[in-house]
Amino acid sequence: MKVFISWSGEGSKKIAETLKKWIKNVIQSIEPFVSSEDIQTGERWSENIARELKDSNFGILCVTKDNFKAPWLLFEAGALSKEIDNKSFVVPLLFGIKPSDLSKSPLLQFQSISFSKDEIRKLMNTLNDANGKTVDNLDEVFEKWYPDLEKDLDNIISSNHNENENVDKDIVENTSSVLEEILSLSRDNQKLLRNSGGFAVEEFEKIFKKFDRVFEQSDKNTDPKFFYDLLLFSDRDNKKIITYNFLIAVSFLKEDFPWIYDLGKGLFDILSSNKSLKQKVEAIKNFQNMLEYSLSHLFEKGMAWQKIGKNNNFWSYDLIHILVDFSDKLSRVYSQ
Repeated sequence: MKVFISWSGEGSKKIAETLKKWIKNVIQSIEPFVSSEDIQTGERWSENIARELKDSNFGILCVTKDNFKAPWLLFEAGALSKEIDNKSFVVPLLFGIKPSDLSKSPLLQFQSISFSKDEIRKLMNTLNDANGKTVDNLDEVFEKWYPDLEKDLDNIISSNHNENENVDKDIVENTSSVLEEILSLSRDNQKLLRNSGGFAVEEFEKIFKKFDRVFEQSDKNTDPKFFYDLLLFSDRDNKKIITYNFLIAVSFLKEDFPWIYDLGKGLFDILSSNKSLKQKVEAIKNFQNMLEYSLSHLFEKGMAWQKIGKNNNFWSYDLIHILVDFSDKLSRVYSQ
């Protein structure tokens, strides 16, 4: 039986990886999947995730106070609930938060459990039943292996708590430097637009390095107007300029909306290739269709992402709308 273990954020990722190894020790016939470990180098990430979601018989969501509103975790929860008929086989496992904290979350539809010995025992009994009761002496095996799980997860939770405290202290110091970087990026972009006839690759590399610093330091509360300036108000229809600007913008979605980033990076590769203009325009349209699908179907019908986006990730929600409009501009430029 396949078990999909979902995570979002570094602490949740470590929890998922620990759970995977531990569950395999307790019930050896189960095949747990964690995306951070089970995707081979060079394999298409989005296709692998989609296949595993479809093939899984059971889902465990590693939920922390830092990620219970994360779009990607909610997307995987929605996908699992669609593929798995028995809703009791989709289990949010809570670390550092209470079930009442999910009162306004789409995760409320599932029967969540907290990290404790009794709750983990119930989870393993449910897994064993779903797997055809392949382990007859489950209580004995559980008692043998649980102390290892408790020790490892307590260490992860403690470490993650300390890291969060350090991050809070750095926020004020980082804000001014992020604003300075964004201002510098805007100036560099305008220079490139004024001299688009002969720009050097080195200039773009400088910009990418600055965006890396912004992305690492920022808490993602970037003004959507910045993306409008970057994408929609270029004063020339230079293919290379707007294609690089597109890659810069879509990179900001890498963490919160990885499937959009993955498709956007693929589109950039196509636009930079020797494929025909017809193929490029078709690829742009496919990308735009996925953006519109994410906004209209997944946000509203899947897991109420529209509300989540507006309230908690407003800049990324706005950026997706901007990219929909920008796709029209890309199509027009590459149709000429």
